[in-house]
Amino acid sequence: MLSRIYAGFLLSIFILISLTESSELNRPRIAVFPRSDQGELPPEWIINRISEKLSESGRFEVVFPFSDSEVDYENFNLSELLEIAPELNLDLYVSIAVPGSITIDRTEIEGDTVVTYRKIAVSIRAWYFSGGGSTMGRFERYLSDEIRMPGTPDETYLLESVADELVLASLQEIFPVEVHFEASGGNLQHIQAGTEVGLERGMVLSLVARSTSLPTDPEEYEAIRSHGILQITDIGREQSIGRLISGYLVPGGDIIAVEHGRPALVSIGYGIIPFEIDPGEDENRHRLLNTIEIDVATFRWGMNFGGKATYGLAEHLSTLGISFYCGPRFPLKTPSMALRLSGGLDFVFLMQEVRSVYLISNANTVTFGGSLGASLEILPSDHFGLLVSAGGYLGTKADSWNVQDINGNNRDALPYEIYFTEFKRSPFVFKAGLFYLIY
Repeated sequence: MLSRIYAGFLLSIFILISLTESSELNRPRIAVFPRSDQGELPPEWIINRISEKLSESGRFEVVFPFSDSEVDYENFNLSELLEIAPELNLDLYVSIAVPGSITIDRTEIEGDTVVTYRKIAVSIRAWYFSGGGSTMGRFERYLSDEIRMPGTPDETYLLESVADELVLASLQEIFPVEVHFEASGGNLQHIQAGTEVGLERGMVLSLVARSTSLPTDPEEYEAIRSHGILQITDIGREQSIGRLISGYLVPGGDIIAVEHGRPALVSIGYGIIPFEIDPGEDENRHRLLNTIEIDVATFRWGMNFGGKATYGLAEHLSTLGISFYCGPRFPLKTPSMALRLSGGLDFVFLMQEVRSVYLISNANTVTFGGSLGASLEILPSDHFGLLVSAGGYLGTKADSWNVQDINGNNRDALPYEIYFTEFKRSPFVFKAGLFYLIY
């Protein structure tokens, strides 16, 4: 009895090892090599970092020729690649060049002090080749930083950041993740693939229907209408769960899902902001500011980020504001209805008309504050949608106005020179509008 259990245990281990090896063999073998720029090879740690990032993606079996001492790094020449690739049984290889960093110093006078700032710019170039030497793509990424001396920007950190961004860009453009699954009728789609093939939590996939033959009946025609974008919301090694962001899936249809960039929302809306002025007549003290808002934000399940520009108009008053916000987005009815919560900072420039003919400018001031909001987003089509929102605001009031007189002097406005001395925004705001989903 014990011998049978032991034999079964060994067989299970053998099967797991075999599956692991077969999954590795199914992945393309890739290696990263240095390429001289102006006669110098890039630091070896950059080659190792890019190799590790490619390995972490789960899409390749990465070969480390230099760590295995199969190739001498210091004496490596690019002309050796065509000989090395077949020896290492490579399907792909990458050559990396790092041009020398650029350092620029500039001097400014700040008060009574002469200050020098140092700026360093770095870049990395990558060429992707097939195992036979055909060019598949070329990428280059830059990054710079500037700080006040005697400090100096961290060049190593800049190169690490550029290397990570370079790998991410190349994966999305040349090696996007592609998986197949059968669409279900629920809110969530279950995919028989996970981190093992490069899927990640939060990744967005573009969906199209797959058909192995021409449709012959109405049901098959209906199945090939499946399309949209989906976000991975939960993931394991061999399985994952996704939620549709936009589109339409026919239950039971075969779907091809390909890695896609992140979708974004562009909206235009009309808003109303109650406000109070002082001085003002009792019946005219409370007024409404009519606003037009242009909003740009990410569009996904979970945390989102965005910003908006707002133009407002009321009697004797106009405003120009800018806001930055973030917050979660929750599904109410996938994918056609969602609730977006947000919180952020608002900065508003106010311009008030003046009464006095001896002033050559409007009266100006600035307010700032924080806001919280909730938006209902309705997506009846693939790209066009409607939104309504309500929110709260807490910030400064405008009680000091700057003007310029006929002599060109900037000063505070006197009460009789302007229509009102104080502007106080209501804590409530309402908006409705249209949006377009970009993907």
